[in-house]
Amino acid sequence: MQAGERLPQSYVGLLTDAQGNGKVLVSSLRHGSTITIKMIGPLAPPAQGLHVLWAVPDSAPPFVLGVLPAQGSAVAQMPGTSEQLLSKVSKLMVTLEPNASVAAPSGNIVLQGNCAKLW
Repeated sequence: MQAGERLPQSYVGLLTDAQGNGKVLVSSLRHGSTITIKMIGPLAPPAQGLHVLWAVPDSAPPFVLGVLPAQGSAVAQMPGTSEQLLSKVSKLMVTLEPNASVAAPSGNIVLQGNCAKLW
């Protein structure tokens, strides 16, 4: 960034393991409809199933945002804009699930972290 430039209005989250080590960075532009999931620390691949990323709203059930990539980053399409979906989300979590189309988290929480809006 150049001096005087500002970050775009975005939602971001940092998910950590039980020891507090950063593992996943999640970001989406405020009015965008995609979310970027970036692995920033090693995470052992599951023997079975997928690492599923969930948004945890303050007063509603969790909903799926996407699946963690094995490494690097991935972009997932959301069914609405970040503003519509994430404005009342303060937490994110990752669970181990049999597939990405589960309706509710059923596995143990592998990672968790806060979701914040930057503006």
